[in-house]
Parts: sequence; C-alpha cells; structure tokens
Amino acid sequence: MNQLRLLATVPVLFASTILLAQSAHAAPAAAGEADAPAATGKTGPVREGFTMELGLGGAVTSVSREFGRVTYDRGKVSSTSYRETESFTGLAPVSLSLGGFLTQDWALLFRASGTSFATDQARFVNTFTGLAAQYWPTERLMLCAGVGLGTYIATGKASSSYDNVNRGLALSARVGYSVLSSEAHALRVAFEATPSFYENVQVTGYAVSFEWQLL
Repeated sequence: MNQLRLLATVPVLFASTILLAQSAHAAPAAAGEADAPAATGKTGPVREGFTMELGLGGAVTSVSREFGRVTYDRGKVSSTSYRETESFTGLAPVSLSLGGFLTQDWALLFRASGTSFATDQARFVNTFTGLAAQYWPTERLMLCAGVGLGTYIATGKASSSYDNVNRGLALSARVGYSVLSSEAHALRVAFEATPSFYENVQVTGYAVSFEWQLL
C-alpha cells in the first residue's frame, strides 16, 4: 500500500518540479533577451550552473550474508565461513540529486538513491547517500560514479514490529541515455548499481529508472 501511494505522488512531484524549473529559467532568459546576440541556429543541451535530478523505477536487490561454521573432529575444533546470496525484485524509490556543473561536461552532485523489496516477514530498504561526479561524453550519454554512506533497514510487518539498521560504505555507478533532450531538460533511461558493505552482509542494488534532469 505504501508503495502504491508513493507511485501515485510521483507524477505530481515531477510536474511541479519541472514547472518551477521552467519558471526559474524563463525569468533570466526574458531579462537578457534584448541584449542577446543573433541566434546561431545551434540547439542542444546547455549544461551550466545549478542542476538537479529526479528518478523512479524498478530494481533487483542482491543480499549476500556471511555465516560461520564450527566443526569437531577427533578432538580438533575447526571453523569455516561461507556466503549465501539471495536476490529480490522490488522498487527503486524516488531518487534525488542536487549539485552544479563545473564545466559543460562535468558536474558535482549530492545524491540519494536506493532500492527496496518486501518478504512475508519484513520490508527492506537499501540506500546510498553521498557525493557523485557526473560526466557527459556526448550530448545524450551520461556517466556517474560516487561514494558515500549506505543504510540497510529491515522493518518487521508483524504487530510487534522491529527495525534493524545497518550502516557502512556504499558506492554508486550509473549510466544513462537521454531519449528526449532540450537546452534545459533531459529525460533519460538509466541503470545504477549501488554496492553497500556492512558487517557480515553485502547488499547490492541494481536499478533501472526513468530520470529527469534540469540542465
């Protein structure tokens, strides 16, 4: 139910943000219109100044846990460790990036993203929060990588619910391709991997999202 409510609010959030961004860009453009040089005829993205991103999609989350085993053989004690990995399908909740372009091709972002899934017993959310560098090798192709804090939260569904929170190092690697692009906006499909490292457990989210970016 919470996921359905989240999906229902996303179109409103997207529309409101885009309208505000368009208003903010329109005012400076109108003020400098009289002094603007003759049009050169060149169209395309103009990446400069403040930028922001919003995204939403689906995801697969891989959870790898480490276990220990102790064995006794003829009075000798030995211990071994092994890993078990499971994968779960779910959502890539609303992601947000705020930052600015350092050059036409490079931007520095503060980014928050993640993946989520649910089982019969609990709901799980794995998040990335940190700094990321964004690079545009072409007008439509975007690459982004970052490092930050990972948070893995398990919330029980039963009446006697529980919260189990793990924190550790998290990385983010993202690639996106703009299907629609203008001077101030980009709409794209993106893939993001967010490996996170916690005590005795490693969680990696693989998200495919539809993203909008203010250029």
